[in-house]
Amino acid sequence: MPTTVRPLMYALIRTALVADGVDRCEQRLYRFAREKGFDLAAVFRETGDGGAVEELYCELQRSEARHLLIPTMEHLAGLPCPRRTLLWRLARLRAQAVALPDAGTECAW
Repeated sequence: MPTTVRPLMYALIRTALVADGVDRCEQRLYRFAREKGFDLAAVFRETGDGGAVEELYCELQRSEARHLLIPTMEHLAGLPCPRRTLLWRLARLRAQAVALPDAGTECAW
């Protein structure tokens, strides 16, 4: 039986923005990625120092993945690296940020 290789996707959560549980939010991200035909390789939890964002960027570069999943666009704001700079860095990798379409239903911010 042939195995289908699905494209990789990574996710970023700013833990300070998740009101009802990071684990629950992660489950929602995994479910969304699977429904859209991706394998969510890892979820990076940003706690405020910017370390997770740098690790994520390095992993996107290493894996050549092109999709970053975030609960809402607000998860790209308020980081040590300005959002404009982060989006520019993603564009240099030919990657794009994708926000959940119905944010707030299970991941309250």
